[in-house]
Amino acid sequence: MKHYTNISQQKIEHLLLSNTIADTASILGISKSTLVRRMKEYQIPNPVYIQSAQTRKLRSEALKKAHITDGTLAKRQTRAIREHSICRQGKSNIEFYGIEKAKFISEQQRISHLGYKHTQETKYKFNLQRTGRALSISHRATISRVRKENFANGSLKLSPKAGFGKGGFRKDIGHYVRSSYEHNFALWLLQNGLSYEYEPKTFTLLIDNQLTTFTPDFWVCDYWFEIKNGYNITVESFQAKIKAFKNQYPDERIFLIVGNQKWNQPEAVEETIASQLDLVEVVATLKQVLCVNG
Repeated sequence: MKHYTNISQQKIEHLLLSNTIADTASILGISKSTLVRRMKEYQIPNPVYIQSAQTRKLRSEALKKAHITDGTLAKRQTRAIREHSICRQGKSNIEFYGIEKAKFISEQQRISHLGYKHTQETKYKFNLQRTGRALSISHRATISRVRKENFANGSLKLSPKAGFGKGGFRKDIGHYVRSSYEHNFALWLLQNGLSYEYEPKTFTLLIDNQLTTFTPDFWVCDYWFEIKNGYNITVESFQAKIKAFKNQYPDERIFLIVGNQKWNQPEAVEETIASQLDLVEVVATLKQVLCVNG
C-alpha cells in the first residue's frame, strides 16, 4: 500500500472543516478511497453533513414535480405522517426513539437549521400545532430536569430582564400557570370569590400582514386580564399584539396588570390593583355582580 507521509492528521482535519471528503481528496491530490482510509487510520470521524440552501431548493422542486406526476403521493404522505403522529403522541424523542437515536435526531435538526430563520407564517403554523398538545408526565419531568441541569451548569441563563417566573402546576388553584405572578393573581381572585378561566381562548391576529396568535391569561366575567412584569410590557412584539387585539377584537375588554417582586402573596395584588384606577372600577363591578348572583 502506498503511504502519503506528507499528509498529516492536522492537515486533513483542517481541510474537512470547510470541505467535503471529495473536495478534500481533490485538494490533497489523492483518491477519495485513499483519504477515507487515512481518516480511519487517524480515527478522524466523517464530517457532519450540512445541507446547503441550494440542495434544499432542489429537493423542494423535486418533491413538487413528484406530486404533479403522482396524484396519490400527498395522500400517502399524509397517512404516513398521521400514523407516525398517533404512535408517538405525547412522547418525547427519547421515549419514542431511545436515547442514542434521539440525540442523533436532535443534533441533525440543530445543524440543518444553522443560519436558517423561520418565517412568521411558519412560526404561526407551529404555534397552532402545539396548541392543546398534551405532554406525558415523563416528558414534562424530562423537560424540567434538563432545564434545571442547564441552569446549574451555566449553559442556560435567566435574563436579568426576566420576571419572577416559576411556572408550573399549583395544587392550591388546581391548574398550571406560567409564573408566580399569575399564581398569586389566581389566588386573589379565589379569595375574593371571583370564578375565572385560565387561558381559555386563543385569538388569531394579523400584524404587518403576518398571522400570529395571542392567548390572554384570565377570563373573569366578560373581562380579560393579562399579567406581565415591568419588562415584558415594554417588549415591542407584546405591545404590537395588545394593540392589534384591541383593534381587531373591539368587543373584547382586556386589562393589563403589572406585577412585581412584592407579589409573594395575594394581598400584594390588592395593592397593585388599588393603584390602577381603571382596575379599581372593574373589580368593584365584578364584586357587585358576585353579590347579585350570590
